[in-house]
Amino acid sequence: MGAYGGLCVFDHTKFLQTIVPELQAGETQPLVQAAIGWLNAQSTRDHYDFARLADVIAHCSADMTSNTLSEFCVADGVLHRSQAPFSISRQDAEAYWDYEDLCLLFETVLTAHCVPAFANFGLRKHSLRLDLFYDDLKWDPLVYELITLLDTRSRYWAYGSGGYNEGIHGWLSADETQLLLLGLPDVAEFRDTATSETLFAWSYQQSLQNGKLKNVAQWVAFMDWFRRIVSRAVDDNCGLLWGRDLHIFYENAQRPYFNSTVISFDGT
Repeated sequence: MGAYGGLCVFDHTKFLQTIVPELQAGETQPLVQAAIGWLNAQSTRDHYDFARLADVIAHCSADMTSNTLSEFCVADGVLHRSQAPFSISRQDAEAYWDYEDLCLLFETVLTAHCVPAFANFGLRKHSLRLDLFYDDLKWDPLVYELITLLDTRSRYWAYGSGGYNEGIHGWLSADETQLLLLGLPDVAEFRDTATSETLFAWSYQQSLQNGKLKNVAQWVAFMDWFRRIVSRAVDDNCGLLWGRDLHIFYENAQRPYFNSTVISFDGT
């Protein structure tokens, strides 16, 4: 079990210049309206209006990585800053949305317009850092910091209702992504110098996590894939975004609303 983890090429500049102002202006803006329409078309239970969206977004930080409203709901146009789940529910209101719905809207708008390409890494039980970092490899401290930001910077948007922290976890700007690419280790050299002891250590560590990467060779292949995605982002003057179980990772959700291309493991 787990959630699909994926690394996305992220147009951070477009996000700041176009998406953030639209969200700040509220639910009547064209891109936001299109996202609401798409969500309503997918839902068999809820009909979203996202009334008072601008009031909620006003509590976000300037870089949109956090929001001071962690528990709230908007019921029939009234913003309740402290969600009271036992007194206000969807059944009690004609129009209702809350924190998890906000995360869903944010993900939808952002991935529809700021993710030109992505790679789906498959089911992951744990963090991106646990897949990448191997203790015997001496990582550049700056790379470690950047990967940590990619894994945790915007955890407000990882609503996690399914138990595996679904949603957007973090992102890097284009400049930060360039620094990440410069600092990534030469994994081929590590493979050449790996000993049977380190092979066993890696196999044991990964089997505890998710049973996916069983040896150094598989880890090297994963790192090559990771580097290719980072290189694509740098070539496109974009940043990176890490998320779990995003809509774009599912084939039936990509068209016609989403237009991302897939960066596959074999390079196709």
